[in-house]
Amino acid sequence: MTVPNVLWRGMGARRGSARAATVSPQKRCFMIKFRSPDINDIPALARVFSAYRGEICDMTPANVVMWRSYYGTELAFEKTADGGEALYLRYAVDPDIDPDSFPDARARAYAHSYAYACPKVFYPGDDKTADRIAHADEVRAAVERLVAEGAHFFCCLSWDERALILTVCPEAEVWQDRDWNDYIYDAEKMISLGGKHLAGQRNHINKFRSLYPEWRTEAICEENIPAARAFLDAYYAGLRAEGKTDAVFDAERGAIDEVLSNWRAYGQEGILLYAGDRIAAFTFGEVVAGMLDIHIEKADRAFQGAYPMVFREFAARFAGRAVTVNREEDCGEPGLRQSKLAYHPVRLAEKYNMVL
Repeated sequence: MTVPNVLWRGMGARRGSARAATVSPQKRCFMIKFRSPDINDIPALARVFSAYRGEICDMTPANVVMWRSYYGTELAFEKTADGGEALYLRYAVDPDIDPDSFPDARARAYAHSYAYACPKVFYPGDDKTADRIAHADEVRAAVERLVAEGAHFFCCLSWDERALILTVCPEAEVWQDRDWNDYIYDAEKMISLGGKHLAGQRNHINKFRSLYPEWRTEAICEENIPAARAFLDAYYAGLRAEGKTDAVFDAERGAIDEVLSNWRAYGQEGILLYAGDRIAAFTFGEVVAGMLDIHIEKADRAFQGAYPMVFREFAARFAGRAVTVNREEDCGEPGLRQSKLAYHPVRLAEKYNMVL
C-alpha cells in the first residue's frame, strides 16, 4: 500500500492569508457526536464493514484507525430506532488548500471543513455481505440526517453509494480521480499466477527462488516485530538518503509503528519474507467481507523479485478465505501504476466524491 485515498491532504495550491479569511467554514450545528477513533473501535468497525461490498480500502478497520491523525478522521456510532447501529465517518479538509485553485466542483467542496463518508448501518445478526448496500433505506435516512445537519462534501463513495446519495441530493456535483481508484484482483489467480499474461510475475518469483534457495516466510508476531522494525528503519533510511521522503511517508511510518505496537488489537495478519537470514520484504493486511486488503507492502529492491514473491506468498495464506485482493491505490505514481496493472486487475474500485 501507499497511502489511503483522501483527496484533501497536500493537494492543490496553498491558501494565502487573505484567501483563508474569506472562506466560510462549514456549519457547526451537528447533533451527531463525532470523536477521534482509536484501537478500541476496531471490533465495532469490523462488525459494520463485514456487510460492506464497496471494495474501497478506506472502509476497513485498520485504515480508519491507523491514519486517523494524518487525515483528521472522526467517527460516531449511533443506535437506530429499530435496534441497528449507524457508523458515521468524516475527515478534516486541509485548511491550507486554496479552493480557488480548482476549476471544478472541488472549489466548492474544499471550502468546507469536513468531508463525509456514506454512513454504514449494521444490525445484530447480520452475517452475510450485502450484494449492494446493506440496509439501503436506513442508510438513506442517515444521509438525510447528515445533510440536514450541514454536511455538504461527501467522499470515498462506491458507485452504489454515489447513486443512493443522489436520490437524496439530485443536484449534487460528482467527480472521481483515477489516481485514487483501488486495484481489485482475483485471489486464486494471484496465488496460481497462471496464464501468459502473468508470465512476467512468475519469472520474477522464480528468479527470487533461484537466487535465494534458503528463502522462507514467517508470520508476523510479537517475537519478530523487533526484526520487522529494524527492516523498516533501513527501508525508510534508504528513502531519506535518496531524497524521496515527505510528510506522507513520515505519516505512513508512524501508522505502521502504531500497528506494530498494537499488533493483537489491530487484528492484522502479515509476513516477513527472508532471503537466507536477511529480511527481504514485509507486508500486512486484513480480510474484510471476503476481500484481502493489503495495507502495507515494503521490500528491499536489492533482492530481485522480492515484491512479487511477498505478494504471492501473502495471498497464498488466505486461500479459501479471500475471494478478491485489494492492493489499494497507485496515487498517480507511474511506476506503481505500471506494477499494479501488470497483475491484470479484474476491475478498479472507483471512488466518487460529491459536493451539494
